[in-house]
Amino acid sequence: MTKYTIAERQELKCKLADVKYFEQDLQLFAKLYPHHVINDECKRANKMNKAGLHSRMLYVLLTRATEEQIMTNRGHATKKDQSGFMNTGKIKTNVNGWMQSLRRLISRLQS
Repeated sequence: MTKYTIAERQELKCKLADVKYFEQDLQLFAKLYPHHVINDECKRANKMNKAGLHSRMLYVLLTRATEEQIMTNRGHATKKDQSGFMNTGKIKTNVNGWMQSLRRLISRLQS
């Protein structure tokens, strides 16, 4: 279990906060914290308070779970796979090809 500092948890909370993953994160949260007050509040969540609840849930969740565990629970891979593509969920991006195109564009602009 990785222990994050308060600043690291705050940074990761902002990085991971995305309401479309609310339900997946809630399942992991309920598994790790079955009797936490936030579980009851999430049952009554609506569009207005869902983002705030998700933010609070992530902050507490990061005391027991790592960033990788949360991403795995969401169905994401955080590392590059063997093909050199970075898996960002639904879309795979060829990072090397993108960087080469960017370098070519910069060199054209400089000349």
